[in-house]
Amino acid sequence: MWIVQTEQLHFHQASDFSDTYEGKFPQFIKDVYQAHWGDNFEDGKEFIQSTRDITFLNCWHKNSYESAAMWEQYSTAGKGIAIKTTRKKLLKSINYDLPEKSITARDLDVIYIDFEKGYDDLEEDQLDKLDESIDIDRSGMETSQLYRFKRREYDYENELRICLQFNYLIDGDDDSGQESPFELKKSESDYGPSEIPVDSYLYLPVAVDELIDEIYVKPNMDEWVVNSIKEALDSREDLDLSSADVTRSDLDEF
Repeated sequence: MWIVQTEQLHFHQASDFSDTYEGKFPQFIKDVYQAHWGDNFEDGKEFIQSTRDITFLNCWHKNSYESAAMWEQYSTAGKGIAIKTTRKKLLKSINYDLPEKSITARDLDVIYIDFEKGYDDLEEDQLDKLDESIDIDRSGMETSQLYRFKRREYDYENELRICLQFNYLIDGDDDSGQESPFELKKSESDYGPSEIPVDSYLYLPVAVDELIDEIYVKPNMDEWVVNSIKEALDSREDLDLSSADVTRSDLDEF
Protein backbone atom coordinates (compact mmCIF):
# COMPACT_ATOMS: atom_id res chain seq x y z
CA MET A 1 0.00 0.00 0.00
CA TRP A 2 3.05 2.24 0.00
CA ILE A 3 2.19 3.61 -3.46
CA VAL A 4 -1.31 4.61 -2.35
CA GLN A 5 -0.09 6.16 0.90
CA THR A 6 2.73 8.21 -0.62
CA GLU A 7 1.42 8.63 -4.20
CA GLN A 8 4.90 7.91 -5.49
CA LEU A 9 6.67 5.25 -7.55
CA HIS A 10 9.94 3.71 -6.41
CA PHE A 11 12.81 3.72 -8.90
CA HIS A 12 15.92 1.68 -8.11
CA GLN A 13 19.47 2.34 -9.26
CA ALA A 14 20.51 -0.12 -11.97
CA SER A 15 23.93 -0.74 -10.44
CA ASP A 16 22.28 -1.85 -7.20
CA PHE A 17 20.10 -4.60 -8.74
CA SER A 18 20.78 -8.17 -7.61
CA ASP A 19 21.25 -9.12 -11.28
CA THR A 20 24.80 -7.94 -11.84
CA TYR A 21 24.28 -8.12 -15.62
CA GLU A 22 21.95 -5.10 -15.59
CA GLY A 23 23.31 -2.54 -18.06
CA LYS A 24 26.13 -4.83 -19.15
CA PHE A 25 27.04 -5.55 -22.78
CA PRO A 26 25.69 -8.85 -24.19
CA GLN A 27 28.11 -10.50 -26.63
CA PHE A 28 25.97 -9.62 -29.68
CA ILE A 29 26.19 -5.90 -28.88
CA LYS A 30 29.92 -6.22 -28.30
CA ASP A 31 30.22 -7.71 -31.78
CA VAL A 32 28.41 -4.77 -33.39
CA TYR A 33 30.27 -2.08 -31.47
CA GLN A 34 33.70 -3.66 -31.87
CA ALA A 35 33.21 -3.74 -35.64
CA HIS A 36 32.36 -0.02 -35.75
CA TRP A 37 34.44 1.42 -32.91
CA GLY A 38 37.64 -0.55 -33.42
CA ASP A 39 40.33 0.58 -30.99
CA ASN A 40 37.85 2.90 -29.24
CA PHE A 41 35.60 0.03 -28.20
CA GLU A 42 36.84 -0.34 -24.60
CA ASP A 43 36.54 3.40 -23.91
CA GLY A 44 33.03 3.47 -25.40
CA LYS A 45 31.94 0.40 -23.45
CA GLU A 46 33.28 1.84 -20.20
CA PHE A 47 31.41 5.10 -20.77
CA ILE A 48 28.08 3.42 -21.60
CA GLN A 49 28.28 1.02 -18.70
CA SER A 50 29.04 3.87 -16.32
CA THR A 51 25.40 4.90 -16.85
CA ARG A 52 24.40 2.09 -14.48
CA ASP A 53 24.92 4.59 -11.65
CA ILE A 54 22.68 7.29 -13.17
CA THR A 55 19.95 4.92 -14.36
CA PHE A 56 16.87 4.23 -12.24
CA LEU A 57 14.26 1.58 -13.05
CA ASN A 58 10.64 0.94 -12.08
CA CYS A 59 9.61 -2.58 -13.07
CA TRP A 60 6.26 -4.23 -13.91
CA HIS A 61 5.15 -7.74 -14.86
CA LYS A 62 3.14 -8.02 -18.10
CA ASN A 63 0.45 -10.67 -18.08
CA SER A 64 -3.27 -11.22 -18.62
CA TYR A 65 -3.43 -13.50 -15.58
CA GLU A 66 -1.67 -13.99 -12.25
CA SER A 67 1.77 -15.56 -12.00
CA ALA A 68 2.57 -18.01 -9.20
CA ALA A 69 6.29 -17.40 -9.82
CA MET A 70 5.92 -13.64 -9.35
CA TRP A 71 3.96 -14.03 -6.11
CA GLU A 72 6.67 -16.36 -4.82
CA GLN A 73 9.57 -14.18 -5.93
CA TYR A 74 8.36 -10.74 -4.94
CA SER A 75 6.19 -11.14 -1.84
CA THR A 76 6.86 -12.41 1.66
CA ALA A 77 5.07 -15.27 3.40
CA GLY A 78 1.41 -14.43 3.88
CA LYS A 79 1.83 -10.85 2.69
CA GLY A 80 1.95 -8.95 -0.58
CA ILE A 81 -0.25 -7.09 -3.03
CA ALA A 82 -0.22 -6.68 -6.80
CA ILE A 83 -1.47 -3.63 -8.67
CA LYS A 84 -3.30 -4.17 -11.94
CA THR A 85 -2.99 -1.42 -14.53
CA THR A 86 -2.32 -0.90 -18.24
CA ARG A 87 0.69 0.52 -20.04
CA LYS A 88 -1.36 3.53 -21.12
CA LYS A 89 -2.51 4.25 -17.58
CA LEU A 90 0.96 3.74 -16.14
CA LEU A 91 2.58 6.19 -18.53
CA LYS A 92 -0.21 8.72 -18.12
CA SER A 93 -0.12 8.56 -14.32
CA ILE A 94 3.58 9.41 -13.92
CA ASN A 95 4.59 13.03 -13.49
CA TYR A 96 7.14 13.55 -16.26
CA ASP A 97 7.27 17.32 -15.78
CA LEU A 98 11.04 17.30 -15.48
CA PRO A 99 13.76 19.65 -16.72
CA GLU A 100 14.21 18.46 -20.30
CA LYS A 101 17.97 18.67 -20.33
CA SER A 102 18.48 16.77 -17.10
CA ILE A 103 16.69 13.48 -17.71
CA THR A 104 15.70 10.89 -20.29
CA ALA A 105 12.60 8.76 -19.62
CA ARG A 106 11.71 5.63 -21.62
CA ASP A 107 9.27 2.75 -21.31
CA LEU A 108 11.02 -0.46 -22.29
CA ASP A 109 9.73 -3.95 -23.06
CA VAL A 110 12.48 -6.22 -21.81
CA ILE A 111 14.02 -8.64 -24.32
CA TYR A 112 15.23 -11.92 -22.83
CA ILE A 113 18.19 -13.31 -24.68
CA ASP A 114 21.34 -15.42 -24.42
CA PHE A 115 24.09 -12.97 -23.41
CA GLU A 116 26.77 -15.39 -24.60
CA LYS A 117 25.58 -15.52 -28.22
CA GLY A 118 27.35 -13.45 -30.85
CA TYR A 119 25.47 -11.32 -33.37
CA ASP A 120 25.83 -13.90 -36.15
CA ASP A 121 24.38 -16.61 -33.88
CA LEU A 122 21.09 -14.85 -33.12
CA GLU A 123 17.80 -16.16 -34.48
CA GLU A 124 15.87 -14.00 -36.98
CA ASP A 125 13.22 -12.95 -34.46
CA GLN A 126 15.95 -11.95 -32.01
CA LEU A 127 17.67 -9.88 -34.70
CA ASP A 128 14.38 -8.09 -35.38
CA LYS A 129 14.09 -7.18 -31.69
CA LEU A 130 17.71 -6.05 -31.62
CA ASP A 131 17.16 -3.79 -34.63
CA GLU A 132 14.44 -1.99 -32.66
CA SER A 133 17.03 -0.93 -30.07
CA ILE A 134 20.21 -0.33 -32.03
CA ASP A 135 20.94 1.19 -35.43
CA ILE A 136 23.30 -1.46 -36.80
CA ASP A 137 24.49 0.74 -39.69
CA ARG A 138 25.49 3.56 -37.36
CA SER A 139 26.22 1.41 -34.28
CA GLY A 140 24.06 3.93 -32.47
CA MET A 141 22.00 3.21 -29.39
CA GLU A 142 20.53 5.34 -26.63
CA THR A 143 22.20 4.16 -23.45
CA SER A 144 18.73 3.59 -21.96
CA GLN A 145 18.14 0.87 -24.58
CA LEU A 146 20.82 -1.28 -22.98
CA TYR A 147 18.34 -1.86 -20.15
CA ARG A 148 15.95 -3.63 -22.54
CA PHE A 149 18.15 -6.71 -22.43
CA LYS A 150 18.14 -9.32 -19.69
CA ARG A 151 19.41 -12.87 -19.60
CA ARG A 152 16.95 -15.50 -20.77
CA GLU A 153 16.95 -17.08 -17.31
CA TYR A 154 14.68 -14.19 -16.23
CA ASP A 155 12.09 -14.56 -18.97
CA TYR A 156 9.38 -15.56 -16.48
CA GLU A 157 9.33 -11.91 -15.37
CA ASN A 158 7.97 -10.75 -18.76
CA GLU A 159 8.91 -7.24 -17.75
CA LEU A 160 7.96 -3.71 -18.70
CA ARG A 161 10.21 -1.15 -17.10
CA ILE A 162 10.25 2.63 -16.87
CA CYS A 163 13.84 3.77 -17.30
CA LEU A 164 15.04 7.16 -16.06
CA GLN A 165 18.55 8.39 -16.85
CA PHE A 166 20.09 11.57 -15.53
CA ASN A 167 22.19 13.54 -17.98
CA TYR A 168 23.40 15.43 -14.95
CA LEU A 169 22.27 15.24 -11.36
CA ILE A 170 20.82 18.22 -9.60
CA ASP A 171 19.51 19.31 -6.26
CA GLY A 172 16.39 21.50 -6.43
CA ASP A 173 16.53 23.82 -9.44
CA ASP A 174 18.44 23.37 -12.69
CA ASP A 175 19.61 26.13 -15.00
CA SER A 176 16.18 26.24 -16.67
CA GLY A 177 14.68 27.53 -13.44
CA GLN A 178 12.38 24.53 -13.12
CA GLU A 179 12.15 22.67 -9.84
CA SER A 180 12.58 18.91 -10.04
CA PRO A 181 9.61 16.96 -8.61
CA PHE A 182 11.97 14.17 -7.56
CA GLU A 183 12.40 13.36 -3.94
CA LEU A 184 16.00 12.29 -4.32
CA LYS A 185 17.33 10.53 -1.24
CA LYS A 186 20.85 11.72 -0.45
CA SER A 187 23.14 12.95 2.26
CA GLU A 188 24.93 15.61 0.25
CA SER A 189 23.41 18.83 -1.04
CA ASP A 190 24.86 19.23 -4.52
CA TYR A 191 25.84 17.07 -7.48
CA GLY A 192 28.05 17.89 -10.41
CA PRO A 193 27.48 16.63 -13.98
CA SER A 194 29.21 13.30 -13.36
CA GLU A 195 28.24 12.65 -9.74
CA ILE A 196 25.67 10.13 -8.58
CA PRO A 197 23.12 9.91 -5.75
CA VAL A 198 24.42 8.69 -2.42
CA ASP A 199 21.54 6.24 -2.05
CA SER A 200 20.29 3.80 -4.65
CA TYR A 201 16.68 4.87 -5.08
CA LEU A 202 14.44 7.82 -5.82
CA TYR A 203 10.71 8.53 -5.93
CA LEU A 204 8.60 9.97 -8.72
CA PRO A 205 5.12 11.45 -8.14
CA VAL A 206 2.23 9.39 -9.55
CA ALA A 207 -1.54 9.86 -9.82
CA VAL A 208 -2.71 6.67 -8.11
CA ASP A 209 -6.33 7.13 -9.26
CA GLU A 210 -5.09 7.09 -12.83
CA LEU A 211 -2.65 4.25 -12.24
CA ILE A 212 -4.68 1.61 -10.39
CA ASP A 213 -7.36 -0.53 -11.99
CA GLU A 214 -7.48 -3.12 -9.25
CA ILE A 215 -5.52 -4.29 -6.20
CA TYR A 216 -4.92 -8.03 -5.77
CA VAL A 217 -3.93 -9.42 -2.37
CA LYS A 218 -1.74 -12.48 -2.05
CA PRO A 219 -3.30 -15.96 -1.89
CA ASN A 220 -4.02 -17.07 1.69
CA MET A 221 -3.44 -13.60 3.14
CA ASP A 222 -4.97 -13.28 6.63
CA GLU A 223 -8.43 -11.77 6.54
CA TRP A 224 -7.55 -9.04 9.03
CA VAL A 225 -4.75 -7.85 6.73
CA VAL A 226 -7.14 -7.75 3.76
CA ASN A 227 -9.65 -5.79 5.84
CA SER A 228 -7.00 -3.29 6.92
CA ILE A 229 -6.13 -2.65 3.27
CA LYS A 230 -9.79 -2.09 2.43
CA GLU A 231 -10.24 0.25 5.40
CA ALA A 232 -7.17 2.24 4.40
CA LEU A 233 -8.61 2.75 0.91
CA ASP A 234 -12.07 3.70 2.20
CA SER A 235 -10.49 6.31 4.47
CA ARG A 236 -8.97 8.15 1.50
CA GLU A 237 -11.85 10.34 0.40
CA ASP A 238 -9.48 12.29 -1.84
CA LEU A 239 -8.91 9.24 -4.07
CA ASP A 240 -11.24 7.53 -6.51
CA LEU A 241 -10.41 4.16 -4.94
CA SER A 242 -12.24 2.04 -2.37
CA SER A 243 -12.49 -1.41 -0.84
CA ALA A 244 -14.44 -2.45 -3.94
CA ASP A 245 -11.17 -2.25 -5.88
CA VAL A 246 -9.52 -4.93 -3.71
CA THR A 247 -9.63 -8.53 -4.96
CA ARG A 248 -8.34 -11.60 -3.16
CA SER A 249 -6.20 -13.77 -5.43
CA ASP A 250 -7.89 -17.07 -6.28
CA LEU A 251 -4.64 -18.67 -7.41
CA ASP A 252 -4.84 -21.43 -4.79
CA GLU A 253 -8.60 -21.98 -4.95
CA PHE A 254 -10.26 -24.89 -6.70
